[in-house]
Amino acid sequence: MLDNISGLRRTHLCGEITRELLDSEVVIMGWVQHRRDHGGLVFLDMRDRAGLVQTVFNPQEDEETHRRSHGVRPEYVLALRGTVRLRPADMVNPKLPSGEVEVLIRELRVLNTAKTPPFVVEDDAQVSEAVRLRYRYLDLRRPKIQALFSLRDKVVRLTRGYFASLGFTDVETPCLTKSTPEGARDFLVPSRLSPGSFYALPQSPQLFKQLLMMAGFDRYIQIVRCFRDEDLRADRQPEFTQVDLEMSFCSQEEVMAVLEGYVSLLFGEILGLELALPLPRLTWDEAMLRYGTDRPDLRYDLHIEDVSEILSSSGARIFAEPLGQGGRVRVLKAPGAGQKLSRKNLDDLVELAVASGAKGLAWIRVVPEGWQGPIVKFLSQPERDALASALDAREGDVLFFGADRADVAATVLGRVRQALAGLLGLDGSKEWKLLWVTDFPMFEFSEEEKRLVAIHHPFTAPRDEDLDLLETSPLAVKAVAYDLVLNGNEIGGGSMRIHRPDVQERVFAALGLGRGETQEKFGFLLEALAYGAPPHGGCAFGLDRLVALLSGQDSIREVIAFPKTQKGGCPLTEAPGPVAAAQLAELALKSTVVRPAPREPVTLTAGAAAEAVEGPPKATSTSGTAGTWTPGAARRPGSPLPCRSTDAPSPRPRPEPGSGAPASQERGNRLPGLLAAPGCRRSDARRFRRPAPRSLPATPPRNPAAPSWTRSPPSHRPPQSLSPSGAGSISPDGRRALLALRPLPKGASRQAPPGRRVTLARARSPQLPLARARSPQGPLARARLPQGPLVRHPATPAIDRKWRSARFP
Repeated sequence: MLDNISGLRRTHLCGEITRELLDSEVVIMGWVQHRRDHGGLVFLDMRDRAGLVQTVFNPQEDEETHRRSHGVRPEYVLALRGTVRLRPADMVNPKLPSGEVEVLIRELRVLNTAKTPPFVVEDDAQVSEAVRLRYRYLDLRRPKIQALFSLRDKVVRLTRGYFASLGFTDVETPCLTKSTPEGARDFLVPSRLSPGSFYALPQSPQLFKQLLMMAGFDRYIQIVRCFRDEDLRADRQPEFTQVDLEMSFCSQEEVMAVLEGYVSLLFGEILGLELALPLPRLTWDEAMLRYGTDRPDLRYDLHIEDVSEILSSSGARIFAEPLGQGGRVRVLKAPGAGQKLSRKNLDDLVELAVASGAKGLAWIRVVPEGWQGPIVKFLSQPERDALASALDAREGDVLFFGADRADVAATVLGRVRQALAGLLGLDGSKEWKLLWVTDFPMFEFSEEEKRLVAIHHPFTAPRDEDLDLLETSPLAVKAVAYDLVLNGNEIGGGSMRIHRPDVQERVFAALGLGRGETQEKFGFLLEALAYGAPPHGGCAFGLDRLVALLSGQDSIREVIAFPKTQKGGCPLTEAPGPVAAAQLAELALKSTVVRPAPREPVTLTAGAAAEAVEGPPKATSTSGTAGTWTPGAARRPGSPLPCRSTDAPSPRPRPEPGSGAPASQERGNRLPGLLAAPGCRRSDARRFRRPAPRSLPATPPRNPAAPSWTRSPPSHRPPQSLSPSGAGSISPDGRRALLALRPLPKGASRQAPPGRRVTLARARSPQLPLARARSPQGPLARARLPQGPLVRHPATPAIDRKWRSARFP
């Protein structure tokens, strides 16, 4: 019988019970973490969001409460009243804030019981992510996970407070908007009121926050949900949260100063670190040249250098061909890596370069004897001397050469640089390295779409000095854009926006968007710009990624309450899922996905043997319990099957003497799961027969030397046996090989050679030994054997009692 909390009011959280509350009466409520019975005393560790506290039940203090504590199990929900007292000196736990005290309980109320969880709700529980996400509500009970969300909550509160102090206004923007042709793939939402039309979930509130600047809000802030239908990875989710802000009448420097103050506040309050401001800056060109990426990790000092001029007249084909086609030769130096990198490591780096788009990766070791590597023989001595001087190459260094188009050479060596950091153990530093990357290209050419696309978005302002290049050399145009990078991760990005309608139309034209398309997609924005838009700019921070980095997590899924898997699914709710045809009809939609037709429920009729499990529309329970079941219905492992009891249970049918049917065959042929319904006994509901085995193929005349064994049965039952391909009855004429079984020791199992194999095992009941025969030519068959002395079939040799097995012809 469960209790209620009427008349009780929680006075303290479990983690708040400390020495200051000695001799005080407290009321705590929470979950049972552990239960320990020390004979007389019973200890329960109680857990809530604030932490753990130890409680003790003493029969000398309250015998009835002590008696009830014996029925409590982990994850039960309790309300407890008791007095705080000191623990014995040898039982103090310094790891807990409440480790000096315990609560002597005088009243216990069981508010709810709990099933045994699929994993222990502890921080060090070894459990797969799939199981954690399937039971996310249990995973979220773990103290470590709750600490992550407490940190996230602190970041959100600090964010709101900081921007409020600077005069930013928190404004919500719509979640149902219009699909635009730029950016990532949109999630679409059909409109019931406008059949054939769709909303789009916002990838970001970009256009709306610009409209707010045009509306005169001056400074806007929002912690907003965004949606992108992209392929997922550890730091990407289909729905995510970002800190979004915009400012009017400002310059790039003012926006970056506001953002540096925000990051400095977070590092000071969360990590206790003071950042040196202003943060360092690199242009996009410098970052790509020196680090091969626009989000460089500055924790390790591996630089890329351009040596195209030194090798411009090289006779080596691997350098001459790319340089002749306008490419570049770049070199990445790994200081002191010669003794740490094996030949396999070098080969793996070459494979990485090829997978990244390069034609290969050349390398050279600097050793006491000189230079070693596959390309050394192609370099002249003057070229070697010039490279050694330019790169300051010393003994123990390894040089990696990339020769290709400038963008390919940079990207490939950038990935090799990251891999090298992992091989050399340089990326595990606890340092925090932030920097700004500025002056991004405005456009890039998309090989897939065969046109220019915006690197950020089409509303980013070009530099004033590059406006004349929009029509003549658009790839040379630089944008007034800036990204904030932390340890190789982009945590924020923004730009100054286009506030002149003529410049916005020129940018659309450079992207290949015609006037009709721009009016259809962005007409409202162009019209708003025409009514007077102030110069404005802003930025967006990925809140999930920022919290994950501050808390030391590798994946943003750890700091999202109910995340999706890499396939975009939710193991907890099983979303996404199909919807009813009626819902699609309301939205004027029709699915082209072919799904299996739902199966009709099977009626389980009491008092007859089972006819089928799947296929025929009728099946009956061997337990005699009537009901319905839908074959193939989606369900989770261990969940009950739907059952509607229509008749009282009837006695289990027994085979007629001489019918040849195996007695109690349903033991090994049961439907998965249980039928949960009034009148369905647990022991009955578990037993259902599968369809009758397929008829056995015709067998050749029996070989007299083949072993054939059976038990002599009671007079009212025929002998039962197993054949190689399934269950069968005794064949008096010896045309089928038969096997008799004896009870084996618990867990015993013997096997004959493959292809002619019989496995013998012990049943759960020692009175009814269970035989299992398995053969490549037939399915697994199971049957119970009646009791009786073991006898040998005539014309067969004695049974091998050591192995208790036999060979079939």
